[in-house]
Amino acid sequence: MSQNITKQVRREIEDVLDEAVKALKRAAGDLGDDAESAVADAAKTLRSTADALADKVGPKLREIIDDAAPKARKLAAEAKAEAQEHPIATAVAAIGAAAAVIQLLGAARKRKPG
Repeated sequence: MSQNITKQVRREIEDVLDEAVKALKRAAGDLGDDAESAVADAAKTLRSTADALADKVGPKLREIIDDAAPKARKLAAEAKAEAQEHPIATAVAAIGAAAAVIQLLGAARKRKPG
C-alpha cells in the first residue's frame, strides 16, 4: 500500500514541479518586455504550486511515515540483536562499510574538476 502512495505522491510532485518550471520558462521568455512583472508572476506561481504540493503530499506523507515507523523500529531491534549476538562480525562489517565510503569519497575527489 505504501508503494502505491509513494508513486502517487511522486507523480503529484512531478506535476506540481512541471507547473512551476513552465511558469519560470514563461517568465524567462518575457524578460525582455517586462522583467519585473514576469519574475513576480513566476514567484507567485511557484509559491502557489508549493502550497498545492504541501496540501497534496502532507497527509499522504504522514500516512507513509506512520506505516513505516513500526517496521523501522522492528528492523532496528532485529539489527541490534544481531549485532549483540555477533559483535566481531558487526565490527568487521562496519569497518568494511567505512572503507567503502572512504574509497567512494576518494574516487569522487579524483573525478571532481579543478
